[in-house]
Amino acid sequence: MARTVLNGRYELGDEVGKGGMAVTYRARDTLLDRVVAVKVMRDQFSSDPDFVERFRREAQAAANLTHENIAGIYDTGSDAGRHYIVMEFVEGENLEQRLRRQGALDPAAVLSIALQVTAALDAAHRRGIVHRDIKPHNILITPEGRVKVTDFGIAKALTASSDTETGIIIGSVHYFSPEQARGDPTGPQSDLYSLGIVMFEALTGRRPFEGENPVAVAHKQIYDQPPLPSDYRADLPEDIENIVLRLLEKSLARRYASAADLRRDLEAAREHLIGAGRPRRGTRRRGRGAAVWVLAALAVAMLCAGAYLYTVWQRESRQISVPKLVGLDPSSAQRLLAEAGLRYRSEPDGIYADVEAGLIARQEPEAQARVERNTPVTVWLSLGAKYATVPDVARMSRVQAARRLEQAGLRVGQILEQYDDRVPTGYVVASEPAAGAQAGKMAPIALVVSKGPPPVTPPPGGAIEAEATIAYTVPDDVGSDQVQVRVEVVDENGKRVLYDAPHMAGDELPALKVRYTGRAIARVFIDGNERWSQIFVAEPAAGEKPGAGSGENPGNAAGQTPGAAGDKAGSPGSDPKPRTGGDAGSRW
Repeated sequence: MARTVLNGRYELGDEVGKGGMAVTYRARDTLLDRVVAVKVMRDQFSSDPDFVERFRREAQAAANLTHENIAGIYDTGSDAGRHYIVMEFVEGENLEQRLRRQGALDPAAVLSIALQVTAALDAAHRRGIVHRDIKPHNILITPEGRVKVTDFGIAKALTASSDTETGIIIGSVHYFSPEQARGDPTGPQSDLYSLGIVMFEALTGRRPFEGENPVAVAHKQIYDQPPLPSDYRADLPEDIENIVLRLLEKSLARRYASAADLRRDLEAAREHLIGAGRPRRGTRRRGRGAAVWVLAALAVAMLCAGAYLYTVWQRESRQISVPKLVGLDPSSAQRLLAEAGLRYRSEPDGIYADVEAGLIARQEPEAQARVERNTPVTVWLSLGAKYATVPDVARMSRVQAARRLEQAGLRVGQILEQYDDRVPTGYVVASEPAAGAQAGKMAPIALVVSKGPPPVTPPPGGAIEAEATIAYTVPDDVGSDQVQVRVEVVDENGKRVLYDAPHMAGDELPALKVRYTGRAIARVFIDGNERWSQIFVAEPAAGEKPGAGSGENPGNAAGQTPGAAGDKAGSPGSDPKPRTGGDAGSRW
């Protein structure tokens, strides 16, 4: 876009800056014959009419800000779909460029920059304008050391745009306040937190929070306590470190309330820094005798003792009582420590039988211990007990059984299938290890699942016909609504439906007589779900050698009414008691 003229007035020259939102050019205002900076919006923003209108309003509001530490806004407009903003051109570099070139700055230089940024923020906040994107890139520095803060109002327009919100978060998350990272409303104190990040970076050459991706950094902004700047710069004055740490408080109540409050502490720190660097003057003493020296020595000793006691008192007054974390989840513990001004640190999880899995089982230092501010508190999470009791999952569906095992701290292992004439198809017959056994935490538990009754096969020597009576009582666990009850029989002649009608809980079905051939299976379905099944076989006449069914349920005679006596509820796996009557040649 070199040598492009916007609206016949602004002649664009060299590119001097580039961001996720716009490209900035050095330009000449041909009407007023002066050098200006023109920021041209990128296409993804220019094509959004809502954003353009918001940006125009915010730029106009920021244009009313007049302050020596704020880069002035002269004009906004558009040309052929390209939207732009005309700003004061500041000779020099931004703080990001200086830190890249020079690394950590001298504390005096950092105080000078912070004081000027604070003055700019104070002027904006008094007019109800919050920057929302304070970062080194937006802090311009002239060769004479004058600071100009730029891009007021742009962050607000961006945040309001759903199409562009993600981009701005990714670009500035290292300088976001906790409330910005959470998506909560922002205010003047959010700008002060961001300035604390900038000061930390300018003093140490590194940012306090880093992560593999923007989400990880945002999580740290919300929950993690910053490291001490003095960990990376041993000569850093304590009062400057305290200012940075107060700016980086997660709690708004503990953070500086206003830029004016911050400015007073910055000015005091600068005076202290200048005073500490002044050469001391003294006069040569003449000898005044031994008594003078004794008095002088006593005075020095008293001063030293007083200074020591004052130091001890000051240290103890700054100490914090460690909160109790045992029994809390990690998120609650991190929030509690952040409010107390302490840091969270975790160690590998362990087995603690008396603490629920996922909760904190141990902490160091212990609760109520007195420690310095920003001291890390180490926690260990519980994996729960080492062993778990295998629950009873018989007659459950596979899904229900898997959920029950997970609740017990176990998991589903191998699935085995076997025929079973008492448990419906697809339901669990048993587990291995069996219910009640002890198994290692998260150990695999094998499930034996029913394939239903064995296939119907005629007895040797040919099929024999017999007759039986089926009776059934609808179980109480079906609830108070009406249900559909269906009775089916399958034998060598195929499947047929004996009965299909609606019923309520507790209803007794009419006695159903069925004539079957050889080996047969009777099943009862309630609302399509199998609730009861039984095999019965026609036996040879008296005196003949028993056929294939001779070993099955020898105590059950034909004509018995399953469900009416031993299994009134009709649950799977019932073994009904005998009734009189029926064909003695068949059995259940």
